[in-house]
Amino acid sequence: MDAFYWVEGEEFAKMVNVAAEQFRRVMPGGEVWVYTSEAPDSLDRSDLYRVEEMPVLKTMRPMVANLHAQVHFALTKFRNPTLFLDADTLVQKPFQISSMADLMVTWRDETAEGVNSQLAKMMPYNYGVLGANPSYEATEAFIWMREQVRGYHAGLQDWYGNQVALRELVGPVISGAEVDPPTRDFELVVDQQPCAAYNYTPKAEDEDIAQKYVIHVKGDRKAWFEPIARRIAA
Repeated sequence: MDAFYWVEGEEFAKMVNVAAEQFRRVMPGGEVWVYTSEAPDSLDRSDLYRVEEMPVLKTMRPMVANLHAQVHFALTKFRNPTLFLDADTLVQKPFQISSMADLMVTWRDETAEGVNSQLAKMMPYNYGVLGANPSYEATEAFIWMREQVRGYHAGLQDWYGNQVALRELVGPVISGAEVDPPTRDFELVVDQQPCAAYNYTPKAEDEDIAQKYVIHVKGDRKAWFEPIARRIAA
């Protein structure tokens, strides 16, 4: 399995170095692809990485750039099952994407605002961990989401737009959250896995996370990222 990261800036480049090293430790046969508008100095440029610099990304709002990079990858480099990961995620245990699925998404019914909060209903899938098999349908899904985000207002193009587009692409959650049917016009097989196991955000730096597959150290937890990474790697 391969890994894809989109990064901008030194802070996220430093994080992706740690995240990618952990990914290679768990998935030793996979390639790591890093897309960026301009590679920061701190980004690891060893032969174990495949860095793609796309200056055009700098002209786009963040969520458009995120999906534009993923579309480029899907059209030109997409040969193996791939995890599309945020820089602040750490893959702790190996797993596979179902061969029957085009996409693997991670769903949640709880956010910092609580269970079944308005945010969880608006964005039931977290985009930080997204798996895909190299199918025509998966490629079409990335193109479709990019075009959706291009039509959103500037606020969603700056933040959360990819998660809103993913909800519109996939539709209802298996957990039963109230989500509108998908608005796509093509067939897509989607495997839904719980964030609680595959995209887990710890509630404390020293929390027992041994049974989680992917740890997502997001938001105001960023200070925990490297300590948790060291604990996982030990």
